[in-house]
Amino acid sequence: VDVTPQQLQQPATMEAAAPSSVAAKSSHGGGVLLFNRVAKDCLGLASDAAASAALLGGAAGRAPGLSDLYSLYGRVFQSGMSKLPAREREAVSELLNVLLVAAEPLPQVVLEAMGLGGAVEKLPGYGVLFYVDEHHLHMLHATLADWMRSSGGGGSGGGDGGGGVGV
Repeated sequence: VDVTPQQLQQPATMEAAAPSSVAAKSSHGGGVLLFNRVAKDCLGLASDAAASAALLGGAAGRAPGLSDLYSLYGRVFQSGMSKLPAREREAVSELLNVLLVAAEPLPQVVLEAMGLGGAVEKLPGYGVLFYVDEHHLHMLHATLADWMRSSGGGGSGGGDGGGGVGV
């Protein structure tokens, strides 16, 4: 996803800033599928219109945009990272740095060899935002890496643009 710095300053819509597969509408609530899945599976929120409106600042009937998804990622990261002791937070931060520079999903054996295998299941939103498939650690979607790079959700990214925790 190519987003210019100017686009990051503007309220973006999923349709304008992301591939059409991300912008696919769900049949209930008119929300973005990715947004609803993260809200439900990572934060345990209902995927009904009232829950979506609460996440969107009370804007009932509005489909979530890219900035809303980024804010949701921030909530998941804040919730997940705040529960970890300092030592585990450091390991997770290091793993996030590695994931951001990796060109492809990394094999678990490589992460173990790097001493990061124990941090995998402590990743914020593990099982949804990050998951293991065929012994490789994957990210749910490219927008997650984009958010981490630009918003401080992981690695040495920038400020707190999407509610990132600046790990």
